[in-house]
Amino acid sequence: RDAPEYQAKERMAVGAVGAVAAFFWGREELQRAGSPELATFLLICYYAGAGVLAIFVGRWRRLAGARQVGLALAIYAALKAVAQASALGSIGLRVGSYLAAGLFLLGVAYWYRAELLTSNE
Repeated sequence: RDAPEYQAKERMAVGAVGAVAAFFWGREELQRAGSPELATFLLICYYAGAGVLAIFVGRWRRLAGARQVGLALAIYAALKAVAQASALGSIGLRVGSYLAAGLFLLGVAYWYRAELLTSNE
């Protein structure tokens, strides 16, 4: 064991590549799920859920980069919901998209606020 830090960095890089590959694989699968309207709804929920998961992993492992990626994904989900969900023909999917993005953004904002309050104490 000449360089234990190198092995830790190597494991982290392989884990990150695996997570990115799984994210894009899931995205491609959902993009072709059912009708285009259902695929749009599922992608909005997927981006928001992946953002929350990345924030959770970033907080758990103390990885600032994962938290920032999670925040960016949650914001992207909200922007996608506003931009693309308004074109959905199904009222249920449209309202569901807005609700999912709004709830995820509220959760993320509360989570960041709670983290900020505990770090200031």
